[in-house]
Amino acid sequence: MPESKRLNDKYHVAAINFEAGDHAMPQSSLEIDLALRAAKAAWEKYSYLEHRFGERGRRFTNSDSCWLFTLTRAPREIVVTKALEWLRRVLASRGIPTEILEFHLMAILLAIDSEFPKLPVKKIQFDRFLADRKAERRRLFGAESRSHLVAVFDQRFRACTGFKVELAAELITSAWVDEHSGISGSLSALCNWFTDVERFSTDWIVNVHELLVELDRVHGQSR
Repeated sequence: MPESKRLNDKYHVAAINFEAGDHAMPQSSLEIDLALRAAKAAWEKYSYLEHRFGERGRRFTNSDSCWLFTLTRAPREIVVTKALEWLRRVLASRGIPTEILEFHLMAILLAIDSEFPKLPVKKIQFDRFLADRKAERRRLFGAESRSHLVAVFDQRFRACTGFKVELAAELITSAWVDEHSGISGSLSALCNWFTDVERFSTDWIVNVHELLVELDRVHGQSR
C-alpha cells in the first residue's frame, strides 16, 4: 500500500522493523502489545516462517501485524477488504500462503476481544475477507475434500525421514488455492522451497508432488 509520512506519530513502525518503511501502526501501547501478541501466535503456529525467513521474517510478521491492527479502525469494511486482498497477493507471491494471513487475522480478533469485548465494529472489519476465502475454497473443491486431503497428507509428511515442517499439507493446499484463485506464481513460490533436495528427503518431496496431483484430481471431480 502507499507509504505516507507520519511525523507527528508517537509510535513509528521502524521501532518494530527497520525495513518496514513508513506504514501506519497503532498509536496506543496497548494496541501495539495486542498486535505483537497476535504476531507471536501466528509465528509460533507456523514454524515454516522461522525455518524459511528467519529473524527478518519475524520482524515483518510483527510490523505487518501492527498495520493489520490499524485496519480495524478503517471507516468502511470495503477499504479493509481491498487492503487485505492486496496484502494477500504480496505475501502469496513470496511464499506465504493465505492460510497464514487468515490465522493472523483471527489471532488479532482474539486479542481485541480479550481487551475490547464491547467494541463490535473492530471485530467485523475482517469478516468479508475471511468469508470470501471460505467461499473460494468451497468453490474449488469443497471443505470436506480439503480437510480429508490435509489430514491424510499431514500424516504422510510426519512419517517422512529427515527434516520436516509442521502443517506442510495445509500450507501447500493454501498455496494451491492461491494459484487457482489468480495469484500466479504462488504455488511455485512455496513448493520450490518444499521440494529442495538439499533440505528435504526424497519421500517428503514425493509426497509434495502427490498432494498436488490429488488437489488437481479432486478439483477436477468437483467441477
